[in-house]
Amino acid sequence: MMSHAVCRLLMAVSVVLFGQATRAAEPPAARPQLPLRLAAPVRPKQLPLSPPSPPFRYTEATHGAGSLKYVGEIPVFTLQGTPEQIGEQTAVLAKEVLPPLLETPKRIIQQFGLNYDLLRPIATAAATSMIGHSPERFRAEMDSLAKYTNADASLLYVANSLTELRRIGGCSAFLVTPDRTATGEMMFGRNFDFPTFGVLDRYSCVMIVRPEGKHAFASIAVPGLTGVISGMNDAGLALATLDVYASRDGSSMFDMNGAPLALTYRQMLEECETVEEARALLEKTPRTTWMNLACCDRNRAVIFEITPKKVGVRDPEGDILRCTNHFMLPDLAVGVRCERFKTLGHLVDFKAGEKFTLEEVHRCMHSVHQSELTFQTMIFEPASLKVHVAFGPGPCTQKPLQVIELADRFAGK
Repeated sequence: MMSHAVCRLLMAVSVVLFGQATRAAEPPAARPQLPLRLAAPVRPKQLPLSPPSPPFRYTEATHGAGSLKYVGEIPVFTLQGTPEQIGEQTAVLAKEVLPPLLETPKRIIQQFGLNYDLLRPIATAAATSMIGHSPERFRAEMDSLAKYTNADASLLYVANSLTELRRIGGCSAFLVTPDRTATGEMMFGRNFDFPTFGVLDRYSCVMIVRPEGKHAFASIAVPGLTGVISGMNDAGLALATLDVYASRDGSSMFDMNGAPLALTYRQMLEECETVEEARALLEKTPRTTWMNLACCDRNRAVIFEITPKKVGVRDPEGDILRCTNHFMLPDLAVGVRCERFKTLGHLVDFKAGEKFTLEEVHRCMHSVHQSELTFQTMIFEPASLKVHVAFGPGPCTQKPLQVIELADRFAGK
């Protein structure tokens, strides 16, 4: 347990990060209502946290039971075995990109005018404390990755707890239940909107992870992220996290006495098969901050509205579920000003009860992109175990989606 003085100092730092980040992430100016077609790209504005990234291509390789291969333009890691083996495979296969990625937490902290050398031991102590609330296997994986990278493990602890210490993202999710899709199967669209710091868009990848004795899952991420921010497992349980900036329930914006949410989301994919099982795990695990979690299985879609005090459950509006960066449940909501949320509602009205195709879900995600911030977009199909993805300098929603067939990969074929 950390001292009260350290807790107070970390809380003060988090207020600075949260407060400045909230101003940086104000909703963009309203766009006109859009029909279901790919909109013309919005002229991007220069964002200092998302400088242009030069092209990059991973070196395909194998190491032990792990591999790194391309599917079209998408790098796909396959990692399997014990936590120590998965950490080693990641370290060897991603050795060329881990050094700049591990510098990203430092760059985030410095961006807000804070002294990294002063803050690092405090952030490390907080991250170590929080990780202690997660399964030990996750720390073992991080320690192994650090060992084979010759890196300080504390950098990985902080990187995997950064979800709790920042508010500079956006993100949108759009879930269409089976009754409203042309295929008769669930579709789950998601944009990941976050400053790239010149590296995150370059090194984005799909990671297929087959942990020993657990569910296999796919994480759309970057190497070094042990936790999950967007992913789906072999049972068709899919999830994605979205920042929230305010809550009505009186809970603290940051409670260090919880488990890092990204690690909890990974635990869900490793241990759960349904939305109800995911809810049960989320409710029994101590939580650190305000967050939306879009989640679906093959049949049901929900938004978990998360605070340190409670887990609210928001069901679809009819057959559609949309989500951006605010709570909607009456006991949690603090007002809705997000134009992206409204735009998704307009697009649902435009369809007037018609069924959505995969291409139309893609177009919906493009209609709410946030220029350079949108460097990952994806659509999960839980029933057929497919994910359609595009990465790269934003808005990547204007790029074609590459399908990754997951069923055989989950089975080790």
